[in-house]
Formats: sequence, C-alpha cells, structure tokens
Amino acid sequence: MKEFYQTPGAILIGTEMAIPYLTEPVASVAILSVNSLLTIPDFRMGERVFRLLLLLREKAREHFLIQTRDTDIPLFALATAGNISEFLRIELEARSQLGYPPFSTLIKFTHEGKKSDGEEMMQEIEKIFGAYHPVTFPSFIARVKGKYRMNALLKVPIGGWPNEELLGLIRALPSEIEVRVNPESVI
Repeated sequence: MKEFYQTPGAILIGTEMAIPYLTEPVASVAILSVNSLLTIPDFRMGERVFRLLLLLREKAREHFLIQTRDTDIPLFALATAGNISEFLRIELEARSQLGYPPFSTLIKFTHEGKKSDGEEMMQEIEKIFGAYHPVTFPSFIARVKGKYRMNALLKVPIGGWPNEELLGLIRALPSEIEVRVNPESVI
C-alpha cells in the first residue's frame, strides 16, 4: 500500500478485502461488476452494497464511478449522492412489503452433514413447524469441508416472537441443528 500511495498514476485493483488498506483518499475510484453482488439472494444485500459504495465514495477525491448494466437501480444514484436517508426510506418500504426485519423476526435452521440427513431433517422441520410455513433450501454455498448444508427459514410476524410454543418446538430439535434468530444472512 505504501508503494501504491507513493507511485503517481498507480492503479490498485482489489476486492472488498482491500478497502481497510485504503487509509488515505485517492484521486479516482471505479467499482466494476457491482451488479453481480445484487444477484445474491439475501435480503440484506442491497444494504451491504450501499455501505460498500459509500465507503469507496468517501475515499475518492475527484472521481467516483460505478460500472453497471442497470442504471435504473436507485441504490447507485443514492450512493453516488451519499443520500443515506432516501436509501433507508426505500429499503424500509421494501422490507415492510416483503415482511422482512424489522417488520418480522427471521429464524434460520441449519443442518450440516450428509446430504440425505440434511434433506430428512428439513422434511422433519417442515412437519414440526408447518403452522409457521417454513421454507427449506440448500445453503448458498452448499458444501463446506465436505459437508452438505441445508437451511430452513421461518418468518414470524412482528409481535409473534418470542413465542412460548415456538420456543418449545425449537428447544426440542436435535442438537445438530443450528438455530439463529435474525441471522446476519439467510443464505
């Protein structure tokens, strides 16, 4: 990084992991292929991308560029303008319509092990939590260290959590099921 900052006209190409090393402003910042992040099926992805764009916008002294295939996505214009309040308004409106936090509580169940065991456990979760309409799916990264990961997700309406009946059902699950309330990621 020292060499980068001391070399006039230097170009640094990096991923999100390079951001903490950008300790000083730079003349120009260009963000490429940001659309690919928005295809990740996680309700918090827009928020994460917006935060990333704001961090990089803050580092640009002269030029801040975003390469996109879809200029109609408000997030890009809002990040370029630094309009946090409008982004928050739009994001909360969408979450309200879709019943995502803070307008619900999400409960995520994860099983890691043999694929057949995970599928069987997800079927069991569908039966046990049927009244709560669980959605089961493989993890976004389905295999980790040779183990297959399956998830189930419950969306509990606001005011429905904590719920003694639901807590009892969760406590009765086998210990190999990981349970997260309002997980950082649903994938």
